[in-house]
Amino acid sequence: MVRPVVWLEATDAAWDAFRYALELARARGVGLVVVSGPGVAPEVLERAAWEGLREGVAVEVRQVAPGGRVELEVCRAGEEEGGEVVVAARRTATRKVVLGEAITWLLVNAPGPVVVYRSPREP
Repeated sequence: MVRPVVWLEATDAAWDAFRYALELARARGVGLVVVSGPGVAPEVLERAAWEGLREGVAVEVRQVAPGGRVELEVCRAGEEEGGEVVVAARRTATRKVVLGEAITWLLVNAPGPVVVYRSPREP
């Protein structure tokens, strides 16, 4: 069973990417793996699990321990699951994509496809 993996942060763009990954999982009849950093509040992770339940998708939440690197856990989860990894890139005011060090590392080292999700709300 190939499940998508999504990197979830407490940002609107990350939630849009989460919903995209949730739709992929629902359409395929599989679960979804959510990976977040240690600074993400428990309420955010509970919301992800609840939204998955509402859509009929089992959501497994993995939160990286303090001091850990989220991109390593996202990469590990992608390798374990065999599915694509979904991330939300940051954008500048002029709409250029900003790929930070962590996402760049993930793009180079991911074991499979990485989808850099662009929110449809953005012009």
